[in-house]
Amino acid sequence: MTGFGQASGSHGELTWTIDIRSVNARGLDIRLRLPSGLEPLDPVIREAIRGSLKRGGISVTVTTERDASSRGFRVNESGLESAIQAIDVVANKLGPVLSDKAIDPVSLLTLRGVLEAGEEAPVFDEAATELFRLTISEAIDALREARASEGQRLATVIHSQLNELEQLVDQVSGSPERSPDAIKRRLGEAVERLFESEPKLDPERLHQEAMVLAVKADIQEELDRLNAHIARGRELLGADGPIGRQFDFLSQEFNREANTLCSKANHISITRIGLDAKTIIDQMREQVQNLE
Repeated sequence: MTGFGQASGSHGELTWTIDIRSVNARGLDIRLRLPSGLEPLDPVIREAIRGSLKRGGISVTVTTERDASSRGFRVNESGLESAIQAIDVVANKLGPVLSDKAIDPVSLLTLRGVLEAGEEAPVFDEAATELFRLTISEAIDALREARASEGQRLATVIHSQLNELEQLVDQVSGSPERSPDAIKRRLGEAVERLFESEPKLDPERLHQEAMVLAVKADIQEELDRLNAHIARGRELLGADGPIGRQFDFLSQEFNREANTLCSKANHISITRIGLDAKTIIDQMREQVQNLE
């Protein structure tokens, strides 16, 4: 399921912000982006996410900021040495022009790369770590709230799809082409065509084969299972807790029964209804991937 959550916290001179995003995924996939020095917080973040979320591609980005008054400055000795060497080169080129002028240390500090703001990697003590746990929990709660809102919208869509499937199943159940008289008529027509092409066929054997075909063409079991799956889908949508994996499996069962229905259909009208059902099931399977 998709969503976004954010929370911020601070301890002493350090402030941090946690952004957590979620995209659709079959399982739980966690990816972290942490500033240098915060690597020990990796297990803290993963533990918090695994305790609250069961599905989704989760991306967590942590940014930190230190109070400017505590940063201080430091001299980049390598940069300073390079600056002095560059001045020596210029002095050797100009000679007497610079012979009576001393190097101004303050001017050296203005050169890029000589003076740098001190940026030490943040250090998290036990107190800061506990505050960070609270922040990640707040971010996860915000994400879950966003995902819950999306889940309510998805539930409405899937409910509608289940209703459409139920209507199609009812159409097949009440189709006049499933009546014994209609099946008998079609089988009789098929037998007549066979006798016209091959008069020597054994009528009794042909009658037995026709009965076998009639039994194989019966789709009542598929219709019963589809109705049972529809009822189960409605139960899942009304249940508490994660239902994504269960509904994913249920949608596969829907598809299996629809395929069998189409293969056993003994009339084009029933085949068309079966194909319409497969279209709705495919659309539902796409939505189910968004459920936790």
